[in-house]
Amino acid sequence: MKKYDERARRIAVLDMETDPFDKDKRERIEPFVACLYSDDFDPVVIWDENYQRLAVKIYKAIENLPARYTIYAHNGGKFDYMFLVHLLRGEVSFKGRGIMSARIGEHDLRDSFHIIPEKLANIQKEKFDYEKMRRHRRNDHRQEIIDYLISDCRYLLE
Repeated sequence: MKKYDERARRIAVLDMETDPFDKDKRERIEPFVACLYSDDFDPVVIWDENYQRLAVKIYKAIENLPARYTIYAHNGGKFDYMFLVHLLRGEVSFKGRGIMSARIGEHDLRDSFHIIPEKLANIQKEKFDYEKMRRHRRNDHRQEIIDYLISDCRYLLE
């Protein structure tokens, strides 16, 4: 039996939830919760209403992972990773205006949309009332939002 090579990369996923998109208003869309998920560790859920603090906490959580990971976010290059772009150093690869790959420490960040060019809702996704994520309502639905976020991560990892 071959021993696992500790230098090998493992797979994790990252997802964030944001204020709901309101097409009629030009409000700034900001994440307020994120989940770092893998079969190798318990979900890391970070909730912070200040997206700049949230981004720093996500960055630190990735840096502190117990092994080397390739971390996928679905459509992350055009959305999720853009909230981290001001923290990224070194080589960042773009495809058009979206981040295709980047690094945080020894971890690679990738956009899974380049592997699965399909909306996750077309594959597998829980139904959810996004109105519960509105700033004035989200704390009343905190655990429900976290459970939904973790389910999205689980489906992407699968």
